[in-house]
Amino acid sequence: LDEENVLTQPPVTFYGTETTISVEAISAALISAFESFAEECSLSQFQITPEEFRPIFSEVLNTNPRYFYVHGGYDCYYSTTTGYVTKIGITYDYDQSTAEEMLEEYDKALNEVTDEAVNTWSDMEKALYINDYLTRNCGYDFTYSNYDAYDVLVSKTAVCQGYALAYVALAQELGLECEVVTSQELDHAWNLVS
Repeated sequence: LDEENVLTQPPVTFYGTETTISVEAISAALISAFESFAEECSLSQFQITPEEFRPIFSEVLNTNPRYFYVHGGYDCYYSTTTGYVTKIGITYDYDQSTAEEMLEEYDKALNEVTDEAVNTWSDMEKALYINDYLTRNCGYDFTYSNYDAYDVLVSKTAVCQGYALAYVALAQELGLECEVVTSQELDHAWNLVS
């Protein structure tokens, strides 16, 4: 996943341009494309430059770990006249049938973990429960080939990015505010939990 700064508050004004972009609407378009395994997503209506779009794509994947089957990169098509993105080409790491089977395993694993949580727990207790579950049930992937929440919850092995994405998925299910934090300098990902 891209480690650019994340955008969280729609609409966002990008300074230095005259454009106000609805991150929420772009995110919804991407999610709709991911859900239907579309190979392209039209973005021309948003009048967004490739540089403005890049962190939005990353943020959608970082806040929606269930789209582990979406490749972290994309092909960007833009108008040479306006410089705005017209569409993106989406690549999937698995064919639709395989991804749907994996989603069933993912949902089952996610539910098994969250079903053990107690409704009366405080946010701190929920945060610690997730941490303890992950540290007890997932091993670090020293092959550096497992990067997503599926790898953590189903395969039980991943690098820090996988741990962070699984934490987000579990936190969302338990009603916690949580996001992925990354550092290119440290080559590391972790979580910020409210």
